[in-house]
Amino acid sequence: MSTRKVARRKAAPAAREQRATSSEVGRNGAGSAKKAGTRRAAQDAASGWSMFRDAIVHEPPAARIEHIRAGAQPGFLVGAAETLGVSRETIFRVVGLSVSTANRKIAKQETLDPLVTERLAHLAVIEAEAQDAFGDAEIARAWLRAKNIGLGGCTPLSMLDTDIGSREVAKILVAIAHGGVA
Repeated sequence: MSTRKVARRKAAPAAREQRATSSEVGRNGAGSAKKAGTRRAAQDAASGWSMFRDAIVHEPPAARIEHIRAGAQPGFLVGAAETLGVSRETIFRVVGLSVSTANRKIAKQETLDPLVTERLAHLAVIEAEAQDAFGDAEIARAWLRAKNIGLGGCTPLSMLDTDIGSREVAKILVAIAHGGVA
């Protein structure tokens, strides 16, 4: 018998034992612990996004510019997605990042550049304006995700990747806030 076959036969019982141990751990709650950790991470990301949004919205313009120039934490991308109830990829597109670049920045905790941070800050402002217009955070978030006739059947969130689209969304929010419909 060859040396490889002997090594495989010796390794087989150890592999079966490891699989058995892994499945026992799964049955004993490791899966639920992982889910709880994921939920906690999502809540932390959403909390971080809320703090970023509130800081951006309430800062005077000069402070906001400095904040943008310094860059934002990449976790705010995840927090925005969690808070708005959309995929991370949707947020990545809105701020102009490829999926691979965004995932790398998140994994390595690389500060976002000023252009991406500015787009993220603009998303924060629009979310806050929507909340002000509707008087309810959940209704505002649902509106950002819903198709809108005034935007040619596109969702307000999908329009935020361009300046023109962002201005249109802002105009509609002003109209809603002042009694108009959109």
